[in-house]
Amino acid sequence: MRLHLTGSATASLILRIGLGVEFLMFGYGKLVDVGGWIAFIPPWMSPLLPASVGTFLTVIGVAELLLGVLLLIGLWTRVIAVLAALHLVGVLVAVGYNDLAIRDFVALASALALAALGPAGCHYSIDGHRTTASSPHLITSPRP
Repeated sequence: MRLHLTGSATASLILRIGLGVEFLMFGYGKLVDVGGWIAFIPPWMSPLLPASVGTFLTVIGVAELLLGVLLLIGLWTRVIAVLAALHLVGVLVAVGYNDLAIRDFVALASALALAALGPAGCHYSIDGHRTTASSPHLITSPRP
């Protein structure tokens, strides 16, 4: 079986899968070990939170799981990528430079690239199916 994807569709698929898995791991990690993540919240931030640090991180974990699932299935790709990027900017600003900053910066760059690309006609996403279904003239025959 050959995947008939353009360069941008392939890039979109790879970015969606990579970011989706990463956000699933972010969220899962916070839900199974919220105490381990509390140390990453700077002291100045605690009074600004609408709830306890543990509750805040649990809500963030659920949101990250949701972002991961939506990225993996390719639903609202551009919007979700922008939300992921905004979340990552918040993380980088709040937490600052630490062991995880490079990982978060690379994830931010990936989210911005995916926001720019969008679904890019990738058939392996809900957005891609909706685009080709509503615009049949965009469908081209696969190359041999």
